[in-house]
Parts: sequence; C-alpha cells; structure tokens
Amino acid sequence: VAITEQLTSFLTRRNTEQQIASLTETDILIIPALGSITSAQFEEAPEAISLGAEAAVDQYATLSTLALPRPLYDEHVSARRKPRKRTPVINFVEFDNQSLIGEDVLAANLDLPLGEALDVESLERQIGQLYGLDVFENVGYDIRERNGETGIVLKTRDRSWGTSYLRFQFDLSDNFSGDNFFNLGAAYTTPRINRLGGEFRVGAQVGEQPGVVVDMYQLLDVHSRYFTNPSAAYRQRNVAAFDGEDVVSEFRITEYGAELYGGRNFGTWGELRLGLRRYAGDAEVRIGDPTTPRIDFNIGEALIRLTSDRLDSLFFPRDGELLGLEWLSSQEGLGADDEFDQLRVSALTAHTRGKNTLLLQGRVGITTSGFAPLQSVFTLGGFGNFSGFGVNELVGQHVGHVSAMYYRRIGDLALLPVYAGVSLELGNTWDEKSDISLSNTITAGSLFVGMDTVIGPVSLAYGRAEDGIDSVYLVLGRFIQPRWRPGNL
Repeated sequence: VAITEQLTSFLTRRNTEQQIASLTETDILIIPALGSITSAQFEEAPEAISLGAEAAVDQYATLSTLALPRPLYDEHVSARRKPRKRTPVINFVEFDNQSLIGEDVLAANLDLPLGEALDVESLERQIGQLYGLDVFENVGYDIRERNGETGIVLKTRDRSWGTSYLRFQFDLSDNFSGDNFFNLGAAYTTPRINRLGGEFRVGAQVGEQPGVVVDMYQLLDVHSRYFTNPSAAYRQRNVAAFDGEDVVSEFRITEYGAELYGGRNFGTWGELRLGLRRYAGDAEVRIGDPTTPRIDFNIGEALIRLTSDRLDSLFFPRDGELLGLEWLSSQEGLGADDEFDQLRVSALTAHTRGKNTLLLQGRVGITTSGFAPLQSVFTLGGFGNFSGFGVNELVGQHVGHVSAMYYRRIGDLALLPVYAGVSLELGNTWDEKSDISLSNTITAGSLFVGMDTVIGPVSLAYGRAEDGIDSVYLVLGRFIQPRWRPGNL
C-alpha cells in the first residue's frame, strides 16, 4: 500500500510539473500554502479549501484584470448558448451480460418502463444497487438507436479478481492470571455459483473453540426475494457450571449436526427466516470433579428470526442501525432431550459527527419457559461482549447487556483509517427471573485502538469490570459482535 501511495504521488507530481511548464505570461498560477496536507488526506478538505480561498484573495489585484464590468458580464452570460436537454423515450432494453448471473435476474432488478422518458437518476440508482451485490467488476449502460427507436443496453462484467475469497478471524485474550483464550479461523467463500447468485462457504477454526462448518446460501427466484440456507457443523467450546454465584466446574461441549433455514428478503435491508436445528453431542468435565460422568445430549430446535440491517458497515460503522428479534423453541418432537423456549432481542445504532462516532447497543435474552441445558444457555464475555471477562465466561438462563461505545478517527496508516475509543457496559446473566434487576448488574468498560484493514478490522483493547476483573484482547475480523448464541464460527 505504501509503494502504491508513493507511485501515485510521483505520477501526480509529474503531471503537475507538466501543466506548470505549459503556462504562459497570460496565465495566473496560484499556489496555496497547504503545509503538510497531501492529496490523499480527504478528511482535511475543509481546511485545504479555506487555504485555497485565502491564496486566491491574495491574488485579487492580478485576478481583477480578468474581470468585466457588470453590464458587459451580464451581456456575456445571456449570450451563452444554453444546451438543449433531450430526455429520450425508452422503447427497448437489452443486455450485454458477461457474468454468471442470469439476464432474467438482471431484468427483475431493473424497473425501466417502456414507452416512457428515461429517468437517469432512477436508472443510476438501480445500477448502483446491482453493483452493490459485489459480484460484478463493473455495471454500466449505453443509449442505443435502432430502427428509429431508442433503448438501453445494460453492460455487466464478471469480476476478473476475487471470484472466490478467503477471510480470517483471530481472537486472543488474557486476564493476567493464567487464563487465556485463543481462536484462529478462516472461511473460504465462492459466490455466484449459479445464475441466481448462490453462495458456498466452508470455514474452519482452531484454538479454544475448534470446529468446521459448511454453508450454502441459495436464492430461489429472480427477484432475490426467497432463499434457502442449509449448513452442517462440528464444533467445541467450554461452558462454566455455577452453584449460585460460584463456578464449580467447566465442561467441554462437543456438538455436531445440521441446520436448515428458509426465508424472505425485504429489499437490501432485512430478512425473515424460519429454521430447524438438529445437533447431537456430549459435555465432559474439563475443570472440576473428574468423576463427573459425561453428559450426552440431543438438540432439536425450531426458530423464527427477523433482522433489519441498515448499518453502513460492520467494520467500525458510522451510521445506521441493526435490529434483531428471534424466538427459539426446543421440542422433544424435533429430537431434543429438553423442552424450553427462548426469546432474543438486540438493537444497535451508530451516529457520527465529523470524526466522532457513538455506538449504542443493547441485547436481551430470556428463557421464557422450561430450563435450558448447559449447551443452550446464554453467554457473555469478551471485547464488546462484556469487556474485562473472558470469552463466554458468564452463563445463565437469562442475559442482559447494554453498552455505549465512542470512537474517533485519529488518523490514517498507509491510507487505512485508525480509530481510538472507549466503551462503558452494563449487564449480567441470571438463572432466575426473580434475580433480574439493575442492582444485580455488573459495570465494565474498555479502552481500544483499531484499524480497518484490507483483511478486516483489527482491534487491540484493554477491558476492566468490577472487582478488578480485567483482560487484554487482540481481535481480527470482527469489531461489533451481534452474537445470537455461543459457539458460532
């Protein structure tokens, strides 16, 4: 990136020198005193504009020689030839499609009424939405004349780069008391595997929560409204068992199985999905009484989830909101050992002014009926998920967590934005509904620095909770953590 930045500077300087060399005595050259502001520092544009205005004012005497008296200037303006605007009427739409996406899918995502005048603003907005699917190298259009009629030719080109991609995730935390947490994961994704735009992903993770997951997301119609999402996974994780407020043991959970979802997309902002989850596994004591027998279990669950995602980015978002509502029901008729119901609600909103961003987040999970077994309890812990505690250190039948996070863009490193911030968090997990109260919550917070890199966000954070509980975190690939359940890869 640094070499590219230098090369760009060289080319820009060379072009500038050529332009200056072409000036004559009748030209006026204004050089603002920009100081250390470079052409890549777009965030300094307001200051650069102000310096440019000052430099122009300093050249007032020279520039005034180019001015006309007001009557002559008004006469000059009125004599200008005004271009005639002609909005063509669209009689046909054709495709120059050099991609795997079907032309019927492209047509379904365009709204160009035939026989009506072209709405350029609407067309460019629709082209932007098509390009936003992240499967094309470019999307454009031409206006063509044929047999006395005017039409649109939509041109799409498949990406010649990034046809498949590899993404990484890294989690490291340490509480300075001998307990640490480490995960390293990678996911390989192949998009647009067919004309409707299906996607295939395989992921693997090693460390504290090893596992493998295979996932496919398939759209079912040309309007991209309906989808199916089957997946299969094998994973392990640790969950603590409590006696009151005391940790009495820690279990190693191993589970394997499959999930099947189907649902409806709502434009580009949300979805409604229904699903079935079927897993089997066991829980073995990791820390505690070694004579504790292994617990074998079966999971059979149905769920319905509504999600609205209007965030501008999951990587240091600056604007928008993310809302989620889920109802999960574990039933013996679906193969489960235990019957219980859980409700999850989450909300996140981001607001930015200048270089400053405020991120507000809240999550609530309630076991509304029955008693969730060890492998299905709610968890808290980790950077942004209750800073100061280790990952999934707090568990319970019910959970509540609210946080306010402030971060400021403090500069750029090799053209990549760097942020520094602080968070304040409040919450807890509970086994009894009667224990849920503000007086029974824990306060926590964090200090962090982060950078939005080409391989995802990287954050280094220090978290501290009540009673001196603290940890340090190094995270790659995730900044905000809208987790619905433990153990997700």
